[in-house]
Amino acid sequence: MILARHGYSFPCRDKGYNEIMLRLDPDHEVLAPYLVDFLLNQVTTIRPARKVQFSVPLWMESVITAGEKTGFEPRMTMRRMGIML
Repeated sequence: MILARHGYSFPCRDKGYNEIMLRLDPDHEVLAPYLVDFLLNQVTTIRPARKVQFSVPLWMESVITAGEKTGFEPRMTMRRMGIML
């Protein structure tokens, strides 16, 4: 069973942001703080002294709360739209 999916990216040049992404099974929300800390540690170890962006869906409240406790602040709310033709 897959409990979480995560990833990170960082720029190879001198500009840009480190980025982390996390999707977590709602039945295992207790893992959220540990996964957020792990991902933040990974990108700041690889590329220190850069801003970090964190992408998380609005329905993942435990992940949002873990991010806010870590120091992330909401910057924008986005909606992803699609169409089946």
